[in-house]
Amino acid sequence: RYTEKHEFAFDDVYPEDVDNDEVYNTTVHPLIGTIFNRCKVTCFAYGQTGSGKTYTMSPLPTRAAGEILSELSEPRNHELVLWVSYFEIYGGKVYDLLNGRRKLVIREDARQQMCVVGLQEFEVDNVELVQQLIDHGTAARCTGSTGANSESSRSHAILQLALKRREDEP
Repeated sequence: RYTEKHEFAFDDVYPEDVDNDEVYNTTVHPLIGTIFNRCKVTCFAYGQTGSGKTYTMSPLPTRAAGEILSELSEPRNHELVLWVSYFEIYGGKVYDLLNGRRKLVIREDARQQMCVVGLQEFEVDNVELVQQLIDHGTAARCTGSTGANSESSRSHAILQLALKRREDEP
């Protein structure tokens, strides 16, 4: 039987007793400033079912949103706003978790950037709203039971925090 060989590079690997503060401070916090320089940042957890990915990752987006919103309050960033979207990939299909699990498609645009067509985005100005959107989307995810976890997600979820230029008000 043919098996593809893969090599993966990891920024960090943590022991099971690490706390969320250490994970945030060593992985997410150092990246916050880079998004203000028009860079894209990805935080990804990899591990077997039941290994604690959801537990580890859950508080990170709201903490990141809090730092981003704090930076947005600075006069130098007055033209920027924060937007949130949340989708999942399940069974090779893409679903909008903030828009009734609407089925979406991914396409490449003219600049050769991948775009999730029709993905609903929400402008946010406080951490509480970010958390409400995360909770809403998480409740819409596909879950199933496995031997290691009674509520395994069975999908890949992508939460996007995007900075955009504020549209001029009339």
